[in-house]
Order: sequence, then C-alpha cells, then structure tokens
Amino acid sequence: MELVGENLWLIKDDSLFLAWGLIVSAAHAGKSVFITWNKYFLLNLHFKKSKGNSRTKMAAVQVPLPMLGEHYIRSVHTLKYNTILLMSDGDVYCFGSIKGLNLIKCLSGVRCLAVLNDGFSVIKVEDQRLLLQMYLDLPSFENVKSTLQYTFDITFEDKNIFQCEWQHDEYTLTALRVTEEEKQFVQNLFGLKEEQPLYVHIFSIAGHVFVLTFNITGLSESSYPGYHIELLCVYASHVRYIRLLPIENLCLVVLSSGSVDVWYVSSLLAIKQSQTYHTGSEWMDYDATSDNGDIYYTDGDQLVRLRFMYNIQLDECFVHTLIKPVVGIQACTWVDHRKELACLSDNNIFYCIGFNLPIQKSSGRTLNMLASDLNRPMGLRQNAIVSRFEKRHQNLFQRELQREYEMQKLISTKSYITMQRKILSKVHWKVMMLQRSTISRNILFRARKYWI
Repeated sequence: MELVGENLWLIKDDSLFLAWGLIVSAAHAGKSVFITWNKYFLLNLHFKKSKGNSRTKMAAVQVPLPMLGEHYIRSVHTLKYNTILLMSDGDVYCFGSIKGLNLIKCLSGVRCLAVLNDGFSVIKVEDQRLLLQMYLDLPSFENVKSTLQYTFDITFEDKNIFQCEWQHDEYTLTALRVTEEEKQFVQNLFGLKEEQPLYVHIFSIAGHVFVLTFNITGLSESSYPGYHIELLCVYASHVRYIRLLPIENLCLVVLSSGSVDVWYVSSLLAIKQSQTYHTGSEWMDYDATSDNGDIYYTDGDQLVRLRFMYNIQLDECFVHTLIKPVVGIQACTWVDHRKELACLSDNNIFYCIGFNLPIQKSSGRTLNMLASDLNRPMGLRQNAIVSRFEKRHQNLFQRELQREYEMQKLISTKSYITMQRKILSKVHWKVMMLQRSTISRNILFRARKYWI
C-alpha cells in the first residue's frame, strides 16, 4: 500500500462526515480534483504540488446541496466541460463555480445518465412517457435553453413492456459511439446482422436489460425511423453498471448481488456467450472506469481487483483476482494518470493504493504465446488438441476422485466395525460383571441361610 505524498490527508469535519461516493473531477500531472459527498453537502478536494518542493497539499471546499427534503445525490458525472450531479428526484445540477451549483432547467425527471465523448444521454419520464434523449456538452449551461439532439420514445406506445413502476425502480444506462473497429463486435454481440449502428445504448430497468441502436443517417427532429430496441435478458437482482469493451471482446454486467455477468462473442460460433463470476459479497463501492476494463471494489474488509481476459484459443473468459487486505474503505475511484486507486476510509483518511503487481509469469507467457498464434491456420486444430487435453485431465480427475471416495468409504467402514467391536466389548464386560455380582449375591445369601 502506498500513501499519497509524505503525510496522511485527513478530512477534518465536525459532523462525522461519512463518504457516499468518490470520483475524479480533473486529473493532471501536477493537480488533481476529487469530489466526495454525503447527504447534506459535497467536498471539492484539490491536490496540488508546491513549486518550491515536491510536497503535495490538499485543500477542501465545502459546497452545500439544495435542501430537497429526503432527496440525495444519485450519481456524479464528469463531462468534457462540466461536472454534473443527478439527484434522486430527477433534477440535474452543474457547477456554476467551485463553491456553487446551478440547476439545469431543461432537464427534469431524469432517472439515469451516461457520458459520451461530446455529451451525455439520459433516460427520463415526461408526460407518462419514458424517453431516451441525447444532449451536447457545452462550456456553460447557464444561458442555454437546451442542447437536446435526439429523442427516442422507449415506452412502445401505451404498452409498458418493462412491467414495473418507473418512479421507484433502479436504472442504469451505458452509451457507446461505434467505430469501424468495434462494428463487428457490436453486430455479433447483439445479433444485428444487417444493421450498422452508429450509437449503442444499453439500459436496464428493474433487472430488465435492453439495447437501443440507431444510425444517425436519415434522422431528423420529427422522425426517427432508424432505431432498433430489443430485450436482451432479465436478472433477478438489480443491474448496477454495464461496461462495453469491444477491443477486449467483453461486456461486463455488474449486479447488486456482487456478481459479474460476462458477455463475449464466441470465436468459434460468432454469437454471444456468457458466464457469471460470483464474488460472494456485496460491494460498498466500486469503480469500473479503467481503460482495460478492470473492476475495483471494496466490501469494507478488503480491496479487490477483478481483471477479465478473453482467451480466443480456449473460447473462454478468465478472471484474475488481486486482493489488498485494507479494512474500512468506504469509497474508491481509479486515477488513470497515476495508475492507482484513490480511496477514502471510514475515518476520513485519504489513500492512494497501487495494484501494479503482475498476475503470474506463467500465465503471461501462455497468454502471449496464444496471442501470437491468433492468425495461424492451425488455430482450430490447436483448439481441438487443448479440448482433448482438458477432457483427459477431467477423466483423470474423476478417477482420482472415485478412488478417494472408495478409500474414504473403506476407512469409514473400518471405523464403523472398530466402533461396533468397542461397543460389543463394553456390553460383554458389563454382562460379565453383572453375572459375577449375581453369583456373589447368591453365595452370600446361601452362606447367611446356612449360618442361621
């Protein structure tokens, strides 16, 4: 574990501040800005290196939240020009200055938000309709009525295909602008044979996961004939986050139960396959914003990194776990330029923890060897050899397991016989003692009768 700078940075607060979240608002070589919050206010934490020496100083600026009764911050998002806050009542705020928040009046009833390269997308409720809208990000939202680009009605007329109450359910939204390199992955993952989408939106409502794709060609403000919406799957638990990683051939679905559902396109079948990784614990906070798709989470007792790797030769996804036994972490966020995880503990101490340990040398050599053979024509043959090798080892394992079972069975039978012998010997001894006592009693009785 590595601490930032030479000292421990402590958030001094008389109201027993307990962090509800932590994000990176701005990160550069000499200056970093973090945002953390609770129910009543948020803190802008500025870390800056001094010119005279190499020490880093922290300054905290407290920003009070709008008093909205029981409403709270649902999420905080960093855009290109702004940092915006989504409240639980559907209102959206942006920073007018470092010490104040401004309400974005053109946005209301928002349920979730996703960041794009040049803006953001939202799902909102308006006039008993459920809408997915795309907005541009501008340097200032104060004097702009609206930056709305496109609106998609996802209620499917009067039929509620989500079968839920829109006001009280959990929402997530992930947006992706599809490039030429990512087009084939998107088409195979979502079964789009003829369509060539420019934007992909994956959203979930109460465990129902949908995909909306469209091409910007031919779209206008009055008609949107080019979009396609489809139900992908349904989960028993809520979906907390969805991450698309086309380069790694992965789509990660983080569930509220602490499990991660992994989707990938099969190299043999060219269709979507899935497997689930169970962590066994519920997460207090997590971060899945790193470039390579690593997921970092804390459950209060430890910090864990999950690294997902798809193996094209075995046509399977592998999960590498790295655990740091750090207790009491309440919130965490990934700092990309430092390649470290910034953390805030329950006693308000700020840490920066490195996860730069290699996975394993043998695994790295195997992955590099397989990656170098991707374009060889012997790939299918090697895949078949590996499959036979796995089956052979599986048969050997089953035989060893059966042999161990027979040994345990013999041991248990022998133990049972030994135990029965001990019980019989005890019973025999008690019978002998009882017979001896009876004979002794009869002799004494006869002797007594004789003497009388």
